Amino acid sequence: MKKCFALMIFLPCFLLLALQNLEFVHAVGCAGRLFNVNSTYARNRHNLFSTLASKVVANGRLYNDSLGQNPNRVHALVFCTRGDDQACISCVQKVTRNIQTSCPDRMDSFQWGNDDVDDKISCLVRSSNHTTFRKLELRPAVIHPSPDSIEPSKNMTLFTKQWEATVNQTIKVATESNASSLLQYFGVVEAEFTEFPKVYMLMQCTPDITSPECKICLENCVAYFKTQFWGRQGGAVSRPSCLFRWDLYPFHGAFDNATIFQAPPRVKAHANEKKGKTIRLGGIIAIVVPAFITLLVFIGLVKFYVRRRKRNNEIYVGSAEYSESDCQYMLRFDLGMILMATDDFSSENKLGQGGFGTVYKVVTIFFLLMNYSDVVVSAVGCAGSFFNASSTFRQNRDDIFSTLADKVIANGGFYNASLGNSPNRVYALVLCQRGYDQQACSNCVQSASRGIQTNCPDRMDSFTWDKDVEDNVSCLVRTSNPSTFGKLELRPAIIYPSPLSIETSNNMTIFEQEWDGMVNRTVKAATDAETSSVIKYFGAGKAEFTEFRNVYMLMQCTPDITSQDCKTCLRECVTLFKNQFSGRQGGEVNRPSCFFRWDFYTFHGAFGNVTRVPAPPRPPAQEKESSATNKKGISNELIFVFLLVASAEYSESDGQIMLRFSLGMILTATDDFSSENKLGQGGFGTVHKGILPNGQEIAVKRLAKGSGQGDTEFKNEVSLLTRLQHKNLVKLLGFCSEGDEEILIYELVHNSSLDHFIFDEERRSLLTWEVRFRIIEGIARGLLYLHEDSQLKIIHRDLKASNILLDVEMNPKVADFGTARLFDADETRAETRRIAGTRGYMAPEYLNHGQISAKSDVYSFGVMLLEMICGERNNSFEGEGLAAYAWKRWVEGKPEIIIDPLLMEGPINEIIKLIQIGLLCVQENAAKRPIMSSVIVWFGSETIIVPLPKSPAMSGSQCLSEDGTMSMSNVFTELSSR
Repeated sequence: MKKCFALMIFLPCFLLLALQNLEFVHAVGCAGRLFNVNSTYARNRHNLFSTLASKVVANGRLYNDSLGQNPNRVHALVFCTRGDDQACISCVQKVTRNIQTSCPDRMDSFQWGNDDVDDKISCLVRSSNHTTFRKLELRPAVIHPSPDSIEPSKNMTLFTKQWEATVNQTIKVATESNASSLLQYFGVVEAEFTEFPKVYMLMQCTPDITSPECKICLENCVAYFKTQFWGRQGGAVSRPSCLFRWDLYPFHGAFDNATIFQAPPRVKAHANEKKGKTIRLGGIIAIVVPAFITLLVFIGLVKFYVRRRKRNNEIYVGSAEYSESDCQYMLRFDLGMILMATDDFSSENKLGQGGFGTVYKVVTIFFLLMNYSDVVVSAVGCAGSFFNASSTFRQNRDDIFSTLADKVIANGGFYNASLGNSPNRVYALVLCQRGYDQQACSNCVQSASRGIQTNCPDRMDSFTWDKDVEDNVSCLVRTSNPSTFGKLELRPAIIYPSPLSIETSNNMTIFEQEWDGMVNRTVKAATDAETSSVIKYFGAGKAEFTEFRNVYMLMQCTPDITSQDCKTCLRECVTLFKNQFSGRQGGEVNRPSCFFRWDFYTFHGAFGNVTRVPAPPRPPAQEKESSATNKKGISNELIFVFLLVASAEYSESDGQIMLRFSLGMILTATDDFSSENKLGQGGFGTVHKGILPNGQEIAVKRLAKGSGQGDTEFKNEVSLLTRLQHKNLVKLLGFCSEGDEEILIYELVHNSSLDHFIFDEERRSLLTWEVRFRIIEGIARGLLYLHEDSQLKIIHRDLKASNILLDVEMNPKVADFGTARLFDADETRAETRRIAGTRGYMAPEYLNHGQISAKSDVYSFGVMLLEMICGERNNSFEGEGLAAYAWKRWVEGKPEIIIDPLLMEGPINEIIKLIQIGLLCVQENAAKRPIMSSVIVWFGSETIIVPLPKSPAMSGSQCLSEDGTMSMSNVFTELSSR
């Protein structure tokens, strides 16, 4: 039998997992959101835990269950290995007690526990507020290093080689175990190392995940240990889905009958002396190693991913060729690829020179060839600078990845964010395919994030278009340093050709004409897509070709680039595919900014509502194909999955894309601004309801001539809202500016503004404490997005109840950005002579001195929070203002006096806590006011101590009523009133 590598051969080792030694105890991993220890969630978890021990035994040692209703539903997974039923019960009971003690208020928790040595039992208990069954869960991770280090006298180079060989063999044993057994993902190895008598290693995964997922989990555990505590005499890493431990002594009772294996032999120091040659490496190693490592990485990627062609065992990567013989790979590149990779042998990429010639660094590998499949494909493109696996950048990237799945759902399918400070700041962008299911989107983003962490463990720039045919979903996750938001990114590219070729009996000339025509129309559909949508730049079509019944094509760009950049990206994808794999039965090209795929069958669930276009008439055989005939033959009228907005125009300015409506369309939509469609009126003008040709309801804000909201505010709102996307911000669909008309078009929010509820005696009863808290928290999250999470830094300047709109589910949306102020990323405070806003809500430093900062909005938020609690306007408190009135009651020790009587049966302590937070927000000293991220944390934590507030501003001017301000208070009157 031929051998590719001089690795040691481990015999199969099928042992059962037993107890670890008493001196080694796995800690509890706690993560996720916080909950109140006296909450319904806490009770549900306690009740569910009380049943696990008996039910896991009754269900064959693996059991998952849930209890309660969302959002208080608790999911749990538990399983036992080896030992009798009583030992399993004892282990599970012990672990559930540990979790309740160590994670009293965290929704996600797990522990790999054990009982005493005699029982030889190990068990896992895992809980979460969302189902994790059959899902790979890598976080949190708990690491246990040995306190002792390997002696410096040992040969660490040899030890590392032998240790990694043992790791590889243990992973192999674990992931290739019997799939029908509850202990399918279990492996133990006992090995003899050159400088250690015995080394023991154990790996275990939960039985509910797949073998590839088990491998990913174990490899992550090994990598985590190596980056954190390499050089220690043993250690363990536990994750929710797997466990890894190694040591210099047996543990868990799992090695009692293990066969001792010989570790890989020592490599001779002078293996080539037999040939009579002495090679002096010291002088050139610094030059050769970087280039050689780059080459090895590339070969490794190709070997791992590329499908070998069955006929001649040749593999193609672009024009690079590989031949396989006796497990040895010889790489042959064409000169063109080398010139591109080295930037024409530029001096900047020169590493060194000697008698052998010159050595150059490869700038980039332009594309990777991947297996083409209709199942999950998660190839990852890696580029950019390198970072240390234990660096701050790595931690920032892991932290931001943990938030993306939730944030992209909350932001309508597209989200970008950053975390950390330069040079360790991580930028991330995530996108889900149009028409996505929320859970499928979340699963896809989590899978893509894991793929990047695994395949790009040390590269700053990475991306993957992940996909799953079962969920009919596709998503993009991209990271970079520095930011690439709003920039066209073409490299690296990943190409997936179909392994099948179109039969030579088909007329390829006609096929290519029809295919090119379909490409042109799909590019047009994608780049002409609705610019007001988060998921714009999307086109899908299907057509009947002359010799093929169905051809399907899909194109997608990220929403942050311009229409022209999208077109460039898609054209580059098409060109790459045609140059490399023309004649294949389908294929796909991925780039950081776009995605292109075509095939003879449906994919991604993207063609359910797309009408197939019939084949064009075939020209008579005896006639020559004129160019006119060719054009007619490819003019297939495709129906694409995107909304056409009648005659709406798109204009680009400074990289922004804004939807411009014609006045004629607006007149049609509102029935010439008829009184029947009028929703409200204010100093700014009127608001009318409208209906677009596609049936979408809109709110049309028509500015009156000479209104307080002038041309500057109009342009300000358009320029800002087109670049902001958040579920708690009102969505600006577009604008119209023709002649004297200045019109803003918003999404229609049916429930009017907050002031129509909170200050109305009858409607206020609809605002239970749960509803009020959801509104308060939503406003806070909208402000947090404006101040910290968006690519822009925005100060609203006119935050008040009348500028908060409520949707049909009473979710808040911050509105009216006419007076908002854009700050530079490093700008924290500015001054202005023009005071814009509403008296009573303006911070004292802004009102009196024109000083603007994020703390100005925090002050306004604090006033509004207090209004929500007491149900009264700010100017209703005997001329002193709500903040001053609440402060006096706080000092007297009677804060409950200001609480709305309708809330007195609610959670008084929680309401008083929010009064305290409100008073912190309205403190006179701006520096003492919290930032919105702190407010959000206080809202969600029962354990963090909220600081005591200081005195608010007592300025009499703050007690004046609203006058002469631009307001959305009458923008959206409740439709039921009409």
